[in-house]
Amino acid sequence: MKKEKSLSRRELIKRVDRLCQTCARYKGAKKKGSHWVNNCVSCGQPVRCDKANGGHFCSRSCYPLRWDERNVNCQCVHCNLYKNGAYIEYSQWFIKTYGEDIFNRYVDLYRQWQVGAIPAVKIGEIREKYDYWLEKGRALEKKVGPLFPKTWNKFGPDFITSQEP
Repeated sequence: MKKEKSLSRRELIKRVDRLCQTCARYKGAKKKGSHWVNNCVSCGQPVRCDKANGGHFCSRSCYPLRWDERNVNCQCVHCNLYKNGAYIEYSQWFIKTYGEDIFNRYVDLYRQWQVGAIPAVKIGEIREKYDYWLEKGRALEKKVGPLFPKTWNKFGPDFITSQEP
């Protein structure tokens, strides 16, 4: 396996974001013609996976939920960007899909994070998320075709050389 240069914390976060959001856009998608299509969780409209967003129920700034599978789902650009996430519709879909208990747990976790009751995410946790999402991403590629650079591989403990935050 070709060894890649060490990544900064910021570069690693960008990769995990890309992996997670791409997997979210394709979750439950169906092939229509030459494209994969999913439905926006907020408005229900069909959207091409390669043109959709990975919309977050709880903000991306909340690291404990940033890469959680239930927190990131397929959203059309209109709902995610121009309707600021369409949170009322997203909340309704979220409760219908995952239930009120999970909804309340996510809202509580988000509130705890907002007041600083949850510590900052450590590099090791980001590395674990990267490995998890890379594995899911490679499995997705077997179904839909290439999505990520071949040079993205799992690495050992020297993956990141920078210090903890």
